[in-house]
Amino acid sequence: MKPPTHQPDQAPDAQEAEEIADLVAKTPDTLPLKRPATPVFVPATLPDEPLQVPENLAALENPPLERPISAPQAEETSSEASPVAEVVPEPVSLPTVVFSPPPDQPFRASLTLELRCALPDASIRYALNAPDVGEDGPLYDGGAKILLTQSSDIAARAWVNGRSGPLTLGHFEISQPQWEKKEPLDQSDATPHEISDERALEGPWKLAAASVRGKLHAHRGGWREDAFAHDLAHAADGTYAIVVVSDGAGSAPLSRVGSNLLCRETLAHLRDALTQSAPLSTDAQQLRERDLPLLRAVLVEAARHALQKLNEEAAKRALPLSDFASTLLILVRREWNGQQLCAALQAGDGAIALWNDDNTLTLLGVADHGEHSSETRFLTTAGMEAELPSRVRFSIRPNLRAVAAMTDGVADDYFPEATRLNQLFEAVLPLVKNGDAPGAALLQWIQYEKKGSSDDRGLTICWRADAASQPETVIEETRDGNA
Repeated sequence: MKPPTHQPDQAPDAQEAEEIADLVAKTPDTLPLKRPATPVFVPATLPDEPLQVPENLAALENPPLERPISAPQAEETSSEASPVAEVVPEPVSLPTVVFSPPPDQPFRASLTLELRCALPDASIRYALNAPDVGEDGPLYDGGAKILLTQSSDIAARAWVNGRSGPLTLGHFEISQPQWEKKEPLDQSDATPHEISDERALEGPWKLAAASVRGKLHAHRGGWREDAFAHDLAHAADGTYAIVVVSDGAGSAPLSRVGSNLLCRETLAHLRDALTQSAPLSTDAQQLRERDLPLLRAVLVEAARHALQKLNEEAAKRALPLSDFASTLLILVRREWNGQQLCAALQAGDGAIALWNDDNTLTLLGVADHGEHSSETRFLTTAGMEAELPSRVRFSIRPNLRAVAAMTDGVADDYFPEATRLNQLFEAVLPLVKNGDAPGAALLQWIQYEKKGSSDDRGLTICWRADAASQPETVIEETRDGNA
């Protein structure tokens, strides 16, 4: 009896199916099974549905694979038949903006901030007190820095070719210094921290003076270094009003001694010399050619006398003259032919100013701060004594309303003085003219608050109570001491 013929389209019996399953289980992943006649590719994981055998088995006869290939080779062979995928490059990350100094630490008074980025071609944009910054934000100038004077939040980003880097945020806490008032540890050569004075002068003229210790000296426990002195000299033909102001150098340990000594000795010499001076000529030409040169000599001699006394004081204490370094401003005023004759000498900074009824301002002296404030020379500076004659100025004004002499603690707050000191007269004159205590009123005003102003302040002002009009001026102010 012949064994039964197997039909290819019949399902395998249970034993054959079990043999096939056993082969599959022992076959590595992705490897094809080679059968003698009709090889079939069997996946490593069989699907749940029955295996589908291709109807056209002839197409699979004599396959090109004569031996198994490894899994990577199979993957490479498969990828060659697949379409090529487009490669998208990874985005290049832009560096973060870095703050220098870094935030989140305490700063005092102010901070100079620099923004940095590792890419030299990147543009940095920043914004103050904002959560973020766009490409239209302020552009940071790499050659400059950002000055912060109060607590601020800063947002910053770097841009390259229209693309922005990550956001950098920083908080900068800036505490403002609190001014203190301390007593000096060295109580020798003590001087009051503030002083004021007032008096009636000749005729309708009055005077008020005040000086206060600056906030910086008070905070450091230093002395007030400004000084003033004033008096009248009664000559045979009229009365001279004398004002002397001095400012001690902040770097000189005994400048308070120097400024007070210069004021005291200059005033004493001028009072004696002017009291004994010859009458002034009523003729303008004689006044110019004879009397004004004599008056210039009196002012110069007074300054030299005071400087000599200061040298003697330095020698007595066995200290260098520079320890007493101080400025010197002299203003002398008197009536002449119904007008006001003013003579001034200035050595160092500060200002001597005349204010007229027509609101015009005249500076009767040149401060030694050149084009910038807070730069100075002193009467004690080498070579200053030889310059004194050329530093004398004269002016005769028919409608003089007020005159003032001040140290740089006041003058620098109105820099440039030639265009701004009229504001001082406009502020002060109503206070001193309308009250019963002009000295106290001036002392209160001189303690005004102004950012960046912390020096000692000294101001002496004289004003005329009436406002009578007079003829035109006869002699203009000069720069070389010659009328």
